[in-house]
Order: sequence, then structure tokens, then C-alpha cells
Amino acid sequence: MGDITRRRSPLRLGPAGSDHQARFDLTPSVNDVALLAIEVLPLGRTLELTLDTDPAVLGGLRRTLGRWLISQGATAEELFSLTLAASEAAGNAVEHAYGARHSTFTVSCDREGDDVRVQVRDAGRWRESRPYGRGRGLAIMRAMADFARVERSEDGTTVTLVKHLSEPTDLSEPAP
Repeated sequence: MGDITRRRSPLRLGPAGSDHQARFDLTPSVNDVALLAIEVLPLGRTLELTLDTDPAVLGGLRRTLGRWLISQGATAEELFSLTLAASEAAGNAVEHAYGARHSTFTVSCDREGDDVRVQVRDAGRWRESRPYGRGRGLAIMRAMADFARVERSEDGTTVTLVKHLSEPTDLSEPAP
């Protein structure tokens, strides 16, 4: 703490090799300080994510998809339904598409009129579920979306989910 409180003037860094940079590089440091600046950008009519096939990404996917759905005018019920359906589709890509090997999958979202569409694509092979008591994901997707389709090919699996928004918003002008 002494090193931090001892400095009375603001530290200004210049280009590498400058006098300011040299002073900063020679200043002994007991603690490291990191500054992370994040800018939240407005979301448009489309959203595309490429995610690792790691179950830990599913929470972030749900939050990002929820934020996008809110920006599209989805009600709380529509947000819940489509987020749950998309999370099931993504969970299937994580669990079933690639077996034990690591890979990625994509989630694409777009809006056309009053409908939002979410597609979850992987490049793995379709594998039937194994243990008894599982396999409810497709039924959940179909119950939560107005339209749900699973397309399997040699290039992978694509799940398409569509939900009609009951309270559409005018997206021609950005929100304040």
C-alpha cells in the first residue's frame, strides 16, 4: 500500500521507450494492479456466438440470449421459454455431438418481423441418448418454442427454434 499512496502525481504512460515508460518499468512493485474496461455494445437484429463444447458456457449463453431477447421486445414468458429451449439445444451439442473430444458449436439468433429464430449448430455426429430417464430435451424444445426442427446431416446437427413475439417493438430506431 505504501507504494500506491506515495505517488502524488498521476502516472502517464507514453509510447514504449519514452521517459514515462522507463520510469514506470523501473518503479518497484509489491502488488500488481489490473484494470479491465468493458463496453456493453447495443444488440441488433442478429446475434451470433461460437462457443466451446464445455458445460460451463451454458450459463453465459442463457444470459446473453436473454439480453438479446429483451432487446427484441420479448416478454418475460417468451424470454424464459426460448432461453430454456435454446439451452436444451446447446446442452445437446455440448453433451452428444462430439463425444469426448473438444470442439465448438454456434448459436445464431435473428429477428424477422414478429418472430425470433434461434439456431444451434454443431459439426458433430448425432448420437442417441444412452441412460434411461434422459432424452426429454427435444420434448422441452418443442413445448417451449412455436416451431422446433432438428436437422441431422453428415455436416452436423442444426436445431431451429422460432418464437412469435406477442409484444413486438419497433427496432427501426436505437433505444436511448
